[in-house]
Amino acid sequence: KQWYQRRVRGRGSRHASKLNSLVNRLTKKPTMTVLNKTALDWGKYKSEHNIEDDVKNESKSEGYLEKQDFVNRSNVRQFELEREIRQQQQRRRQMMNSKHF
Repeated sequence: KQWYQRRVRGRGSRHASKLNSLVNRLTKKPTMTVLNKTALDWGKYKSEHNIEDDVKNESKSEGYLEKQDFVNRSNVRQFELEREIRQQQQRRRQMMNSKHF
């Protein structure tokens, strides 16, 4: 009989400790992470300086990477045009030189 009572008490205390642990986790105040703090600070800064609309409008515009892609495509196209002009000039010179001989 004593063995059974000790075993039941042991199970109960184990279940009670698990239950207490669960209650403590649920009622525990959440900790502030760096990311949460940064998001709160940024939101506060935007509202204090009345820049929320400006930030929203800027975020909708093209981003840095899109602008860089455009610049790179423009540079490639400009190089191709200049190369074509150089090749045409070179062909003209070759034709002029071949006529003189």
